[in-house]
Amino acid sequence: MKTRLVIFTLILIAIFIWIVRPHNQTGDKLERKPQLVQPATLLSTNQVVSLQNSGYQNPTTEEFQKMKPDIEKRRKAMAENADNEWRTPIEFYGRVVDESNNMVAGAMVDYSCNDDSSTGTSYYHTTSDSNGSFSFAGIHGKLLEVHLSKKGYYSYDPHGQFFNYSGENHNFIPDAGNPVIFRMRRMGEAAELIKNDFPSFAHIAQLKHDGTPLILNLYTGQQALGNSGQLKLEYWRDLKEKNPRLFNWQLHITMAGGGLIGTGDEFPFSAPDNGYQPIQGFDMQTNTPDWQNGVNTNYYFQLPDGKYGRMFFEFIPWNGVFTIHSLINPSGSRNLEPK
Repeated sequence: MKTRLVIFTLILIAIFIWIVRPHNQTGDKLERKPQLVQPATLLSTNQVVSLQNSGYQNPTTEEFQKMKPDIEKRRKAMAENADNEWRTPIEFYGRVVDESNNMVAGAMVDYSCNDDSSTGTSYYHTTSDSNGSFSFAGIHGKLLEVHLSKKGYYSYDPHGQFFNYSGENHNFIPDAGNPVIFRMRRMGEAAELIKNDFPSFAHIAQLKHDGTPLILNLYTGQQALGNSGQLKLEYWRDLKEKNPRLFNWQLHITMAGGGLIGTGDEFPFSAPDNGYQPIQGFDMQTNTPDWQNGVNTNYYFQLPDGKYGRMFFEFIPWNGVFTIHSLINPSGSRNLEPK
């Protein structure tokens, strides 16, 4: 009985000590949430982002309400700045010359400007003067597009030229002392040419990868049997190389008894009278520094019968698919300007 009394007394003493003991002493600390320091002034958007990235907590509803006027002011300023880009004053100075740098008078100049009009684009017209010059001002916008045309001339820029006056892509500043040069080519006497496309519309032509020759008759635009054609194509590809982006391949374009010359002329209207080579070859190994993943080339050619022509050849080595657009002057003239 005495033992039970002693145990009960000890329990009461322990409970009393726990109740009266302070709970903020070392070894029994309470966790406290850090107090947010209220900013004395409104923070900029960049400052808020910076603070958030460094652990700063999002503002309370009350704080956000105080910040809203500043945020709205900044938003309106950004919108106004964007709108002003479409109101940029535009002036332009140009000059039109032909392939021999002679001034071209009377060229039609059609230009349009992306602006803040109801349609988003405004259209204008003018002509080049006796010195080939033209200019305009007093309009507003962001992007200017200029097209030139004249009867009896080809334009070197059939899709026009573009000039950014403002915004992220701003790339042009007008200069009256340095006008933009637009080139045109005077049309010559067009010839009756034999025109063919291989393969024909909605068909696919493909070379085998083992060098099997494919021979074409450029007069008919058809695949030829035996030696009845003029153009021979042969293609080799190393199929052991599984990398579809880089592999060994070879292509031979042969005009036996005649020849080919590659050309970069924008208007390939006059075939050279000499310099033709019977084979044009491509040898692309995986270690070739200038390895090509395709062929897109214009060629002048001379057929075995001495006739002249030109063709655009496009080839995809990955699968051997190719297309040819050819023109031949059957008269024997080197004139390849089409009607």
